[in-house]
Amino acid sequence: MSTKNELTINARYGVQTPVNLPEAMSAYDYTRLYNQALANDGLPQKYPDPDLYKSANDPFHPNVNWYDELLKKNSTIQNYNLSFRGGNRTARYYVLMDYMNYDGLYKNATAINKDFGTNAKYSKINLRANVELDLTKSLYVAANVSGIIEDRNTPSGFTASQVFDNLMRIPAAAFPVKNPNGTWGNSSVYNFNPIQLLQQNGIYSAHTRTIQTNFKIREKLDLITPGLAAIGGVSFNNQYTGTRQTLYSVMSFEILKDNNDQPVLDGQGNPTYRTIGTNTPQTTNESGNGHWNRNTFQAGLDYNRSFGKSTFSGMLLGRRVNYTRIGQTYAVRVQGIAGNLTYDYAKNTYSILSLLTWDQLILHLEINTVFSLH
Repeated sequence: MSTKNELTINARYGVQTPVNLPEAMSAYDYTRLYNQALANDGLPQKYPDPDLYKSANDPFHPNVNWYDELLKKNSTIQNYNLSFRGGNRTARYYVLMDYMNYDGLYKNATAINKDFGTNAKYSKINLRANVELDLTKSLYVAANVSGIIEDRNTPSGFTASQVFDNLMRIPAAAFPVKNPNGTWGNSSVYNFNPIQLLQQNGIYSAHTRTIQTNFKIREKLDLITPGLAAIGGVSFNNQYTGTRQTLYSVMSFEILKDNNDQPVLDGQGNPTYRTIGTNTPQTTNESGNGHWNRNTFQAGLDYNRSFGKSTFSGMLLGRRVNYTRIGQTYAVRVQGIAGNLTYDYAKNTYSILSLLTWDQLILHLEINTVFSLH
């Protein structure tokens, strides 16, 4: 029997867009209704002229839609893979190469530095190869190898939950994205400018490499008795995770206002500000403390033979697992033996015996009968 050789190429390109985002209240409506709430409580109004907040470009009376300022209308999703499959009666193979990329939805994440983007991104490269060989009429061998490389980037200035909580909390009239002098706007009440924290607070990157291999063998032992086979397997799994975090911060400034909701000016007629935060130099921290290995070894016997309407099947398998990780003084080892024996008569199954020993002298022995009627 021969297997047809196949080459398959898939390419997927998609666009993701935010849906059903909350509809933010305009600065005019916020200030007007805020005054109304104060009046309902018998308190003086806070905003003397809400009409000032109808303008879209007045930094002293801002009208900021924070969702529009932070999020793009859409971003891309890409997935490409190439696979080969084929073989013949003796040998069969399968090879896969896959690439996936998710671009972030944050807007202008590279505005400060094109080489220092802070968008939330994810990319993955997946390589896989499988080979099956019938070396003789009685000997079967299979090997599988796979490798995955993943990269994740997120802004250091906030988590996704923090930024969306604050987008709901900060009103459009709170402060401008940037002040008239080009500095970052802010408020001592909210102390959270999402655009500043996106563009000038750093980035967190995680890099993960995973390698998985396993090797299986099955040798028929019909010379001893038909239906008997020796089975074995070895697997090696290795994963490494490294992180890199670059942090820095810049000051932001709150425009000071008088009781008439107008900016307080200095002697030269310039707005005055309250400083929020500090300038801190850039620091980079790297770590690679997520490195582990897991090795598994197993060997045993498998039996399956029919005599007329009767079929006997059973398995006896020994297994040992070794686990180590960085910083671990001693390896963790788990080993045990498992087995079972079943009898089938005219498609009615009777489970005669199951045996499990695991981790030293823990023994489980079960004798039962199960009827499976067809």
